[in-house]
Amino acid sequence: MTGIVGTGSTFISMLIVDKLGRRALFTIGGVQMFISQVMVGGVMAAQLGDHGGIGKGGGLPVGGVAG
Repeated sequence: MTGIVGTGSTFISMLIVDKLGRRALFTIGGVQMFISQVMVGGVMAAQLGDHGGIGKGGGLPVGGVAG
């Protein structure tokens, strides 16, 4: 079953890459990664402040955005 799903996913992804092009997909992925990094940085800056330590409650939003 896993092999069938993997094979089907491969063909679907090949069709998507052929239709949209690699450059467009890499650009979309890069923008998404940039936005998530800005979100993680914002949460960490808000939680750390000037003291440089993060509490247990501050790790959950970072983990939620990063994970």
